[in-house]
Amino acid sequence: MWDRQKAKLQEDIAECKTKITQVDRELAEINKAIRNMEMKIREDTKAKEENLALAEQEHAKRESAKANAERRLEEIRQKTEVESRCFKDDIKRLEDELARLQKSMGVNHPTVPSTHPPGVADRNSTRAPKQPTNQRPSPASNKQSQAPTQKTSRRRDCVICKREEACVILLQCAHQVLCVGCNKRHEEKGVARCPCCNAKVEERIRVFGASSN
Repeated sequence: MWDRQKAKLQEDIAECKTKITQVDRELAEINKAIRNMEMKIREDTKAKEENLALAEQEHAKRESAKANAERRLEEIRQKTEVESRCFKDDIKRLEDELARLQKSMGVNHPTVPSTHPPGVADRNSTRAPKQPTNQRPSPASNKQSQAPTQKTSRRRDCVICKREEACVILLQCAHQVLCVGCNKRHEEKGVARCPCCNAKVEERIRVFGASSN
């Protein structure tokens, strides 16, 4: 009887060992599947992070290119505006100088060629009454002719800030296009070119009472 019980116990023990071995095998397979799944999740996460980083880099590049294009466009717009203002100032300065020279030479109006035939022009000239050579001019006309010629004052605004008066002359180009503050910042930045004509600046001269000149 004891032998039968012992044999039964040994069979049960062997059966339990078999089940344990089977469970260990299944547990090992499950752990292996878990590790594979974790590895796949890490790879997928890494790939997503890399794709996200690339997308952010592309977005940053596009934003940077857009900002650079806008900044370049604004620089071109400001340069064009400055050049236009400088050209207008140069034209106005030359017109004022021409008017001053004409007045100093006694020429009030430029000579305009006649559009009439010579014969018609001669007849019209013969019909015009002759002024007596000994006629004295009226007091009003004499006072008007003796009145000093005054140059119309015209304020020149700074081409950079467009608020303050331009009172600094840049040499050699002689452009008067900067105010005191913008000239100081212009010089501190090491810019040695005229913002109007891009000529090299060799000297800066402060002009006092620029609008009265």
